[in-house]
Amino acid sequence: MGKEVVIFGSSNLAMLTARRLRIEGANVKTVLDRNIKPLGEEKYYKECLEDFKIPFKGGNYIVNIRGKERVEGVTVVPIDEDRAHLENAGEVINCDTLLIDVKLLPETSLIKNTNIELKGMLQGPVVDNNMNTKVRGIFACGNLLNVRYNTDSIVEEARIAGKFAAEVAMLSEDFI
Repeated sequence: MGKEVVIFGSSNLAMLTARRLRIEGANVKTVLDRNIKPLGEEKYYKECLEDFKIPFKGGNYIVNIRGKERVEGVTVVPIDEDRAHLENAGEVINCDTLLIDVKLLPETSLIKNTNIELKGMLQGPVVDNNMNTKVRGIFACGNLLNVRYNTDSIVEEARIAGKFAAEVAMLSEDFI
């Protein structure tokens, strides 16, 4: 693992990761984002970045990653309100690790060729209160529905889906 880290993105997870890396001994040089303010909650900004003295650079974008066998640095430029790079501005930040915070999407590739209705292009399947999809006997729960970091709700959904899937299986000759 690298010791000189730059993080691009400022979700709650990115800020929590920055703090964890600092606790584990890494030098988190900065958390960068295109947005002027962090995307994550103020609570995480304070507890993870401010309290651990990790700099936040809002309104910036990475335009170059240096290195061949390993990351050696990134070139960061400020952007304007139209997200255009400002000319003759920017800096090189030396680092050996770049973490990129990306939006997580439910993994729906296994159900794309079914008649299961999805909640929009980037969302998981539509389910009822029993976690049943519109296709009889197919249940969905957890991060397939929408990505969450709280496993308590995922475990509860799995319990419900398992209970009703078992009931369907016990009552149906198709599943015996």
